[in-house]
Amino acid sequence: MRRILVFGLFLAMLVSETLDCQANSPLPPLPLSKRVGMSTHVFVGTVKQIDYVDKDGQVITPEQAYPTFPNLTLRLNLQVDEILFPAKWKAGGTVQLRDFISLWRPYEHTSKQEGVKDLENVLAAWRKSYGEKKYVFVTRVVAPKRRSPYLVSVQGPYYREDLEKKSSIKAIIRKAVGQKRKRP
Repeated sequence: MRRILVFGLFLAMLVSETLDCQANSPLPPLPLSKRVGMSTHVFVGTVKQIDYVDKDGQVITPEQAYPTFPNLTLRLNLQVDEILFPAKWKAGGTVQLRDFISLWRPYEHTSKQEGVKDLENVLAAWRKSYGEKKYVFVTRVVAPKRRSPYLVSVQGPYYREDLEKKSSIKAIIRKAVGQKRKRP
């Protein structure tokens, strides 16, 4: 009986570790054509500001964000430089994109101060990774009840594309729009 319990415990630990490794890895991106096809808004933009925000979109400090760690929401304020889709969209200069991030590994901190420092470092790394570069953003609109609408990624962390892919994305959009017009 003891052997069965030990084996069962070993098996449970093995399955748990396997599932944890899979859960802590981002999914590979869908093909670009699929992500563009699922989007509601595609545009060329520049990141102007990145902050942590609460569920209502209000800016919060790393100290305020710490209780939700490791699941956080980043807000990217984007300057819209060129609208690719939909053609009738009036962006008004800037838009917000929210990224619901999860830090892929479980972090254990000896103190809140250590955890807050990690959050500050994550925010600094995001700001550095975007800089003032232009990207093509492949997004969709979310309009929660009683809250302002905002943009999110079509698929997890894969919402920005390098500017070199702009012509490919435009071709995908042209093809998709042409197919919709042909339908009866």
